[in-house]
Amino acid sequence: MDGVVRVVAYRGIVRRIIAKIKYRLVADMVGTVVETVVSLSDLAPIDQKKWLVVPVPLSAARKRWRGFNQAEEIGRRVAAEFGWDYGEVLVRVVDTKPQVSMKDREKRLANVKGAFEISNKLQVTSYKLGQKNILLIDDVWTTGATMRECAKVLKRAGVGEVWGLAAAG
Repeated sequence: MDGVVRVVAYRGIVRRIIAKIKYRLVADMVGTVVETVVSLSDLAPIDQKKWLVVPVPLSAARKRWRGFNQAEEIGRRVAAEFGWDYGEVLVRVVDTKPQVSMKDREKRLANVKGAFEISNKLQVTSYKLGQKNILLIDDVWTTGATMRECAKVLKRAGVGEVWGLAAAG
């Protein structure tokens, strides 16, 4: 990855809000997270470029269970707010264990290794990924294992810069 922006510390009330979104299925709180990202983000390192905003994908099973992907919701709204393109160009091909259940960095790295691929949907070809600058979106940055694995896949596809934007970290 070329860099990462973490908006707020992942503790206290922020940790509880994100847990409610992810595990208590409170999608209405995503708007609060997006407002926080937009109003508090120091995007100075990245705001001079045009980005393709790409959310970190959930597995199909987890997305069905939750009913939404918080990274997609955050990503769509951030892209709209800043006038950037948005695309779901990654897919999760391995239904990994939740990273929150792993405290060890090495286990987290191993858990997501090989878990992502470039989507073969038609929308991907319309974006012409080569040399695009990608802004990966996720709700939380802990060890960075998930975003780094996504970045590897994107870099192999020939994109330009890959930065991460996490609501909390």
